[in-house]
Amino acid sequence: MGEGLDERRFDFEREKARKDEEREAKKGEQERSARFWQIMVLLLPLASGVVGYFIQSAVARNSAKVRFIDRQLSELYYPVQLRLRKDNALQKFWNDHSKDEPEIFEEMKAAQLRNHLENIATIEKHADLLRNSDERFDIRDLLEALLLYQRHVTLFAAIQAAHNKRSPYDVDHEWGYPKSFENQIDQRTQALELQRCAEKNWWRFGLGKCP
Repeated sequence: MGEGLDERRFDFEREKARKDEEREAKKGEQERSARFWQIMVLLLPLASGVVGYFIQSAVARNSAKVRFIDRQLSELYYPVQLRLRKDNALQKFWNDHSKDEPEIFEEMKAAQLRNHLENIATIEKHADLLRNSDERFDIRDLLEALLLYQRHVTLFAAIQAAHNKRSPYDVDHEWGYPKSFENQIDQRTQALELQRCAEKNWWRFGLGKCP
């Protein structure tokens, strides 16, 4: 009988020890959890501030990119492109009606020259807008086309000043109007419009639609 009592006492003590261990473990877990959240309460504002700083910096950089692209388009590429379109319209009108209305030819040439000279002035004034630092763009083809365009306009102006009725192409075929310049302007304008759209939709992680 004494042995049975000792065995029950042993089982009781063992069960008590197990429960004490569980209680201590649970208490230790609660204390660790409490310390974790105490630390998090201290760190969260700091982390939030750091994340907010980087977000604000990213937004500021993006806004600066968009503003610069807007300047490229509005101050350089759109004005040049518009004048080239006007020149094309004048040329088409001349091709269609030169036989019927030859008296307007000189005025049309003067208008074309004004367009070209304004383009050269715009490009010289805003040469820093030809490209932006955030794009990988090989500018050599554009510059080559621009030099051909400048050469053409220089001869065009000289012919007009001399009251000569010939065109630059008539004087020398190599000094004719370079279509490559208009193509380069159109390509650059389209590329910048896509770039601007992508920059405005950066926060959509590429899910925004661009034309």
